[in-house]
Amino acid sequence: MNKLVVGLLSVGFCCGCFAGEAVSGPNGKVDFSTGNMDGNSGNNFMGSFAFPLGTNFGFQVDALFTDVADRDFYGTGAHLFWRDSEKGFFGIVAGGVHEEYLESWAGGLEGELYLGDFTLGAQGGVANMDYDLGALPFFNTDQTEYYAIADVGFYPTDNLLLSLSHTRAFGNGMTQAQVEYQTPLAGVSLFADVGQGEYNYDHALVGIRYYFGAKEKSLKCRHRQDDPQNMLNAILYNVGTSSAEFGSKMEEFYRRLFDDSLRSGGGSFGAIGGSFGAIGGSGGSSWSSDRFSDTFSVDSDIIAIP
Repeated sequence: MNKLVVGLLSVGFCCGCFAGEAVSGPNGKVDFSTGNMDGNSGNNFMGSFAFPLGTNFGFQVDALFTDVADRDFYGTGAHLFWRDSEKGFFGIVAGGVHEEYLESWAGGLEGELYLGDFTLGAQGGVANMDYDLGALPFFNTDQTEYYAIADVGFYPTDNLLLSLSHTRAFGNGMTQAQVEYQTPLAGVSLFADVGQGEYNYDHALVGIRYYFGAKEKSLKCRHRQDDPQNMLNAILYNVGTSSAEFGSKMEEFYRRLFDDSLRSGGGSFGAIGGSFGAIGGSGGSSWSSDRFSDTFSVDSDIIAIP
């Protein structure tokens, strides 16, 4: 009888997520993803580390480095949360992403509700996007607005997650579909992320993730017992959709101003630097330097002019 009880408890530990601690113990994850980021090649490195604060509270730090179209983005974030692994979690979250010509941050509340094989999630608060370009006639370069994210996840098996989410930030919407599969290799999962937003923004990424520090468990249990989602993804994609808007409005502005003489170019992420588009470095959208300099004063080192 005792052996039967021990055996059932062992099965329950491997396959179920028991209520109790907010974080099962100090643990983390690191991942790498690559693919298309709105017409540009992007490589993303992300990591998170979480640890318990007593029994029902936890704290997590996030980090990000992204190289896309020869532009470098750095980010840090943090979560403070309460969680019951059979019910859900609720907490506060804040973080920011920095690049040579812009900074963006977001902060607010986040939560998840666990309903069997389904997870319902939400995050919302205040976000800021600040382009280091001064005032422009076609775009607000320093915006502070509310943002919101809603998502639903489904586990067809304990080691496979399918999720769908929608984000609204800076007046732009983006819908994402994601899949993550935990492989038989200890702590290793594979994932894919595709997104479509306004102003023709899109991304399609595939990646690999490694979980460390926690005991072996199913993917569903990792998501409900260990570290929450890295919040810097959302900020990075907000930069993408906002910059897609920047590039579209800039192109329309110059079409009207110069009778359609503007040569189109640049991806989204926006109009930020290098082959991203119009801001910084070389490449991207281009115009006559005389026409541009006569329109409004911007440092010529910041605006890409051939």
